[in-house]
Amino acid sequence: MSCAIDRGLRIADLCRDGFGGANRLFIGEYFSEFSPGLTGSYGNVIESWGSATPSFYIFEQGDEVMSFTVPGEFTNTNAFWRPAVTMQIPQMTDINNGLAQTIARGAWFIIVEDNSGKYWFLNRKKPMRVTEGTAGTGQAATDDNGITLTLSAASRELPLEVDPDLMVAPVIVPFP
Repeated sequence: MSCAIDRGLRIADLCRDGFGGANRLFIGEYFSEFSPGLTGSYGNVIESWGSATPSFYIFEQGDEVMSFTVPGEFTNTNAFWRPAVTMQIPQMTDINNGLAQTIARGAWFIIVEDNSGKYWFLNRKKPMRVTEGTAGTGQAATDDNGITLTLSAASRELPLEVDPDLMVAPVIVPFP
């Protein structure tokens, strides 16, 4: 990848319809032989799953509940990104506690659907793992009751956009 900028960007055009937030999370079991087909101006859009297709479970999230960020870490000799997603599992129940334990112990592929309808594959080469978690309920009846998990990983690339035509069965498995 070139370190030179080969074109400009008119920020005013992008900011007029920018809308933040995320509403759905897709979690799939990580495997190292994943090699998707890439396209786009910089090879940053997944256009095919390749020979080994992952399966993902959908986790619907409420409004203004889930977020993902991709902070960068840069030194004189290295540059990498650390994608992170924070999700909620509502209501502390036996089933939900078991689900949180399973997610906390695993290594995962993560796709996030943002509120603009774009899908972002956060980690192609390294598994995302739970790095932080909280379970409990607040004082008031309207406080959260459930489990919040943060998953993150280190990556040499920013998240890849996923062609929305790929987000269909059998890749996407509905939650039972």
